[in-house]
Amino acid sequence: MRYERSSQGVESSPRARPTRRLVVAGSAVVLAGAALGGLLVSASPSGSRPVASATSHGLENVVLEALVVQDDLGAPTPPGVTGASWALHSLPARPRGVISSFAIPTYQWVRSGAVQLLDRKSGAALLAADRRDVALVAAGSLRSQFDSQLASIVQGEERSSASLSAPGGARLVRWYSVAVHGDRATVDGMLENWDEQVTVTGSAGHRRLRSSIQWSEIEALASLQRTSAGWRVTSLDEKPFQQAT
Repeated sequence: MRYERSSQGVESSPRARPTRRLVVAGSAVVLAGAALGGLLVSASPSGSRPVASATSHGLENVVLEALVVQDDLGAPTPPGVTGASWALHSLPARPRGVISSFAIPTYQWVRSGAVQLLDRKSGAALLAADRRDVALVAAGSLRSQFDSQLASIVQGEERSSASLSAPGGARLVRWYSVAVHGDRATVDGMLENWDEQVTVTGSAGHRRLRSSIQWSEIEALASLQRTSAGWRVTSLDEKPFQQAT
């Protein structure tokens, strides 16, 4: 389940459960009019330099993984999914407009008519796993923000059936530009995003889990910093994609 956003970073409607929200920067994201194939060749006064293809692909991949881990914050591992960092990779959804469900089963919060909230041990394990994944793609204020949101989400999943999370994914539509300036970089592009929304219905002893997939297209501008462990995203500015007129 993904954050709800507006261009001002204000929730569009009140929600009972913790939401995964990004605080959007005040300046608008201005995207170039045509795709540059992952390269920005520039000799501008700012000192940006041509970006090698391998470097641009690496930066783009970190941004995509940051978007995906944002979708997966607090979502328990789906049954049958293996790998310590599964939350960095998109859960495959059936084609948009067909059946609104994932191609594989996701975590069943309701079993035998009862809601199974996280116990403290499971919650602690989920926190540790997600924080390891966040550290692989985020640094600075974005990492702190993800960590704080994650703690709130998991706490809610231990207390209330109104706070249940599910995974999601993202795919590239196109990258517009990649720019590197020393140990800093920016990546600019458009992506399609999907996530599962889950709610509990029914009376006590007869609970049912209702789920649906929500799709969106977003414009994303990411700032990155080179660390001793590699490139990490430090800010992620997103807004709904709007076709140029």
